[in-house]
Amino acid sequence: MTNSKNNKAVSLQVKYSKDYVITHMKPEYQNKFRAWGWWTLNRDRIKKSRVDLWVFVMQSFVEKTIECVVLSPPTLLMILKRIHGNKKLFQTYMLVGCNNKCWETRGLNAEKTKLIASDHFKCADRDLTSFLDNWKPMKQKLK
Repeated sequence: MTNSKNNKAVSLQVKYSKDYVITHMKPEYQNKFRAWGWWTLNRDRIKKSRVDLWVFVMQSFVEKTIECVVLSPPTLLMILKRIHGNKKLFQTYMLVGCNNKCWETRGLNAEKTKLIASDHFKCADRDLTSFLDNWKPMKQKLK
């Protein structure tokens, strides 16, 4: 991606996931969540990544929206290590609620999913809301 003068660029690694809300979420939660994506990520690839930003794209089939989680490779790696430890491969689920909050939910039990659905879940390590559709880092690099 470049600015209008073509003198500054931002590199992106884009990862797409189908929406798992309809296929894997209990019916009582389906109206609480817009999109839910799943990725398998390699720790070394993130660590060696030379791109500026990773973009995780989820297309909501019900809401007809596109949800993007935008973060730098070091931030992504820090979050995944904090939640899942220092694994070679990370399985990550990103869930976007109808309340405009975003969570990393891999490994959470049914009770915590219920808390997310009712907007009562609290966990700073798993809260990705500040990265949801956050294009500010890209815009800053292109100024």
